[in-house]
Amino acid sequence: MSPGIMEEQLLVALGTDADLAAAGCAAEIGEQVGIIVRRGSHYRGAWYWQRDTFSFTPAGYSESTFEARTIDEALALTRQLALK
Repeated sequence: MSPGIMEEQLLVALGTDADLAAAGCAAEIGEQVGIIVRRGSHYRGAWYWQRDTFSFTPAGYSESTFEARTIDEALALTRQLALK
């Protein structure tokens, strides 16, 4: 699948997740990277689709440190990382 389609599907999943919403998390399309994840006004990191895998680059890092093969895996990792 194309990055645009996969990132849009993840954006919808992140935006409709009750746990993330209750914690004040939001996801939006980034200007330079796929999907930006915030908790309140704090940047938590970015997801992007590359070579059939979602990659997550946490705030303060210059490269991805987590990968997920599915939207469900990416959603679970986002809950774990953003809700710390």
